[in-house]
Amino acid sequence: MDEKIEDKVGTIAEETTAPPVEETDVLPVEEAVALPVEGAVAQPMPANTAKSNKKKALAVVVCIAVAVIIVLFFVSRPAPDVEVAAGDVLNVIVTASSVEDMYGYQFQMNFDGEEFEWVGSDGLSSRINEIQTIFHAVRDGHILVGATMVGERPGFNGRNTDVCQLQFVAKAGGKISEMSLNLSEVNVVQSDLEYLQNVQGWAFKVEILPPEESED
Repeated sequence: MDEKIEDKVGTIAEETTAPPVEETDVLPVEEAVALPVEGAVAQPMPANTAKSNKKKALAVVVCIAVAVIIVLFFVSRPAPDVEVAAGDVLNVIVTASSVEDMYGYQFQMNFDGEEFEWVGSDGLSSRINEIQTIFHAVRDGHILVGATMVGERPGFNGRNTDVCQLQFVAKAGGKISEMSLNLSEVNVVQSDLEYLQNVQGWAFKVEILPPEESED
């Protein structure tokens, strides 16, 4: 009897045993995320969005080009291309493309003593009526020029302004653009006494004076 029971229990146990699990390759989570979804179709960028992006990129390029042109024209203007001969008296006029609230200014006019001779204070004068107190100091290789208003008053505003003039005698001939005459270290004082250094947009132009004018 006992043997029959044991045989019956063994048979039931064999019938209820779970089948072995077949081994399969398991895809890591990170790779599974990267798998494309079956049947999914990539959506193209809307035409309006693409055109808008192109317009924005073109606008940026145009703005950069305009900025470069402005910098080249107003900041890095070369010396005037004027042909001079030895003995010519030159009226050098310092100019500013734009000034706002200018109460006073200072700059260096650099020159080579073998090419130019400074006439002196008689040839130095302001071209701005509101700024008539002008002074200078002669240094090795340059002249330091400065001018200021007097009293409490608003600063000068202007565009394409002739600021002041000074005179030289040419000791050699050639083009001014190829000779050692240049402007540097322009500083401006505003009416609130704010001091602006290395101001851009200043340059100079050269006039050759007739003999009768240079002698006065």
